[in-house]
Amino acid sequence: MATAIAELQNFIAACRDAREARKALAVKLVYQDYLYEEIQAILDVSLGSITGWKQAYEQDGINGLCLNYKGRKSYVSAEQREEVLSWLQTKNCWELSELEYKQDE
Repeated sequence: MATAIAELQNFIAACRDAREARKALAVKLVYQDYLYEEIQAILDVSLGSITGWKQAYEQDGINGLCLNYKGRKSYVSAEQREEVLSWLQTKNCWELSELEYKQDE
């Protein structure tokens, strides 16, 4: 358990995302024998979240606490994006009407 607490503390110290740090802190507090209700009050999270984060850590380690959000799918293909960027580079100045989205009918 001391190893897990140290691993979680290192993750928290290096973490760039507050949501991931909060998950790790909740799990660390569980391992430090805080009651779930105390952790809920300290971090303002649900009891279910604490349980889920602890289970994710026990199953997948630190990776279980990382966000899995990959962003939304682009509206344009890579080819369309390159075409737009190439077109934008052909001018020094644009008028708003040139930049407006026009859907092909």
